[in-house]
Amino acid sequence: MFVTRLEGGPKKVNHAAVAIEDKIFCFGGYCSGEDYEESRAMEVYVLDVDSLRWKMLPAPLDFTSDICRSDVPYHRYGHSAAAWKHYAYIWGGRNDLAGACNTLYCFDTEKTTWARPKMHGRCPDKRDGHSAAILEDTMYIFGGFEETRDRFSSAIFAYHILYSTWNTIRLAPGSPQPMPRDFTTMVPLEDKLYVWGGRGDLDEDGQHTGIEKYDNFLWRFDPRACTWTQVETLNGVAPPSRRSHTSFVRRGKFYIFGGYDGTDHFNDMWMFDPRASEAKWSQITFSAKKFVPKPRRRMACCVANDRLFLFGGTSPVTLEYPYSTSFLPEAPLFDHDDLFLMEFMPKLKTLALMKVIQHDLPIHMIPKTILWDMLCMKTPNSITEVPQRTRGGNHNG
Repeated sequence: MFVTRLEGGPKKVNHAAVAIEDKIFCFGGYCSGEDYEESRAMEVYVLDVDSLRWKMLPAPLDFTSDICRSDVPYHRYGHSAAAWKHYAYIWGGRNDLAGACNTLYCFDTEKTTWARPKMHGRCPDKRDGHSAAILEDTMYIFGGFEETRDRFSSAIFAYHILYSTWNTIRLAPGSPQPMPRDFTTMVPLEDKLYVWGGRGDLDEDGQHTGIEKYDNFLWRFDPRACTWTQVETLNGVAPPSRRSHTSFVRRGKFYIFGGYDGTDHFNDMWMFDPRASEAKWSQITFSAKKFVPKPRRRMACCVANDRLFLFGGTSPVTLEYPYSTSFLPEAPLFDHDDLFLMEFMPKLKTLALMKVIQHDLPIHMIPKTILWDMLCMKTPNSITEVPQRTRGGNHNG
């Protein structure tokens, strides 16, 4: 159940985030009204998952707009972030000034420094709206929109972290594959990758015609066999098709939340268990309706300490129950700065604090340690900025 909602965090859309230990790192994204003709470093926000407080890291002093020289990525959206040990790997994305990018960056979350790893092999073409996931020591990139070719992609690539090597995965003969798409999600489960959702085009090869196409098929990729398999689900039940949703893995199960299908925004959550005797999707029912996020797209979420943290995204400004926006072909959007906390197995303490907050009950008898928890649950954020550091990235990543 969602147990709280806090405003005042990063107001971001189409950002990317990873959870590493007890911190969540949010990279880039955009906000309506910002100047995207300005050359600046990618913003990094850090959430403490215990205090629920955000802080903003200072921009490195050695940022340069020269992409070939800078170890620090320029500000962007539509990129991916994937965690490996205490590093976050950032790839792809675009902004309105520099366009799309295919340089790989590595952020050291312990030193809070950037590096541009030396690479071997041919990296994927510039794109945004792709998805990324790490299995063991390999980062996989799937799909996205290729800027130079003006088309959606169905290709899958591998970056071998230990060897700093890219390679394009060639599918086994006869293997089916998902349609070309962007804004899908891909997650690692056991030794496979699962892909769901996204936006394609009426053109079968993914060439951009402006006529969107959606499907709700679940695909599984086997990296060892280099094959795709369309997963058959019980009775064909699946979430409605969409793009710009978010997804996460918990205890071997795959979850999706929210998104947009070109007409309507969603705030539903679905779960898929690949280990079940009958492969099927199940819709999650929320008990505490007060804290359920409004229907939205292009948000981010991470699981840390067995809790879900969901933040940012955008929704139609006219959004009212029952959430349909089909009567507004181009509804204006409102960008969010809120943070939602979901506990899968809420503790009695959490449930009690929710009642205290809801009914504004007296707190003078509450122990200080529990009082601190309550204040964290109810106090809006006010983003603090860490003092400027003197050194940025390096060339040894």
